[in-house]
Amino acid sequence: MQRSLPILLATLALTLSLPAAATTIVFDFEAFDHGGVVAPDGAPGVITPLPGFSYEISATNPNRSFDIGAAFDTTRTGTADTDLEHGTGWSAGNLAPSTQLGKILILQENSAGCGVGPCTSPDDEGRRPAGSFRFDPAVGGTGEPAPFQHFAFDLVDVEGAGLENGSITFFLGVDEVVSYSFASFLQLGQAVTYGNNSANRIVLNGIGDYDAFEIALGGSGGIDNVTLSNMPIVPEPATAALVGLGLVALAAAGSGRRGR
Repeated sequence: MQRSLPILLATLALTLSLPAAATTIVFDFEAFDHGGVVAPDGAPGVITPLPGFSYEISATNPNRSFDIGAAFDTTRTGTADTDLEHGTGWSAGNLAPSTQLGKILILQENSAGCGVGPCTSPDDEGRRPAGSFRFDPAVGGTGEPAPFQHFAFDLVDVEGAGLENGSITFFLGVDEVVSYSFASFLQLGQAVTYGNNSANRIVLNGIGDYDAFEIALGGSGGIDNVTLSNMPIVPEPATAALVGLGLVALAAAGSGRRGR
């Protein structure tokens, strides 16, 4: 028995030193119909993107008497908001023009049909500020979603960072961890181009431990492929290429200044 104690201690030490299992969860809203209500008025919606990991999603719209988050099918044409349609390709942004995002999440600016089924006229809130989405671990959920340290998401049809002044804020429990404005993404090394019908992928690694977050939309727009992970997230190829070109340009500019 005494001889087995060192083995037991060594096994325990090895177990404690092993890295935690990689966990990545993605909210992509593909399970919803065009106009499907993701965040109902008056109560959060609950999504389980991965077995055992449930999140409450709530919407806040200060411009209306209702707070509704709905799915918008970007593959459609002839909708109430052509700026959210993929059509022949995104007109701006770091996602390749051909990137199909499918369903995205928007703050609904009208409540037509939303109380009895899919909203009949999906359209994002265009007033400024538009409102926000809050994602919280569901109360009584069976999973253990915290902590994550890395994050990524897609921003669609954000017309201008300064113009719309959107932001994302991360929380651990009730405590705020950090907040980033959409305008700061360029300073964080993100290759972002805003504008009508734009689509950008934002990757934020090394945020610090968080379990909840809030995305504030300063005006029209939608979000998609919201990704939470405890392992660093690799940018999409098109995004990574643009970031690389930006870094090369910065290096070249610095070299030119030193040569003068």
